[in-house]
Amino acid sequence: MPTIVLANPKGGCGKSTTALILGQILAREVPTAIIDADPNQPISTWAAAGCSPDNLMVIRNQSVETLLDEIDEASDTHKFVIVDLEGVASRALSYAVTRAHLTIIPMQKSRPDADMAGKAIRAIRIEEKARRARIPFAIAFTKTRVVAESKTAQRIATDVRSTGLDIVGVELHQRDAFAAIFDLGCTLFALDPKRVNNIDAAINNAEMFTGDLVTRFMKTVRSAAA
Repeated sequence: MPTIVLANPKGGCGKSTTALILGQILAREVPTAIIDADPNQPISTWAAAGCSPDNLMVIRNQSVETLLDEIDEASDTHKFVIVDLEGVASRALSYAVTRAHLTIIPMQKSRPDADMAGKAIRAIRIEEKARRARIPFAIAFTKTRVVAESKTAQRIATDVRSTGLDIVGVELHQRDAFAAIFDLGCTLFALDPKRVNNIDAAINNAEMFTGDLVTRFMKTVRSAAA
């Protein structure tokens, strides 16, 4: 089954938030698993609160050595598998991308995020050489402002786009609701509008972002089969 890996050696770029948003949206339609391979275990902590929907399984990664087995086992029983990697360069990244049908590199529009995204790309390129096969990946801009984006953010985004790398067409915005799912321990769909701002806008953004990735994945599959 399709495996999506979230990879960027920099912490705080939005990997776990992106993984959890994807998982919640996909689980509305099909059985979905998230493998929490971040040592801080943010998604496992979220799931421990009892908020995970029936169609979404969160698997706590036991070690780097067990990661591939966990991915393979989850793939046998779920339509989508999402892997949230730790925010450092590690063997886990090298292992996970060998199972990935699509690797997403989340990044904010900042120079440190762009530099560390470059490290993730270089690690993927090394694995491509080792396997003598292409590993599909794309950059995803996260935590972006809905309005009044800074000139620095605009410049960095332009620089990234000028590289010709594949970039997810929908940006994941900085939204109160995305922070609230961790803070309140619930899904996007269970948030209380009295406590959280603009929930509908956040859900729409999450659905569009997920739809873009699913479309992108299907194109990758068709291209590989051609």
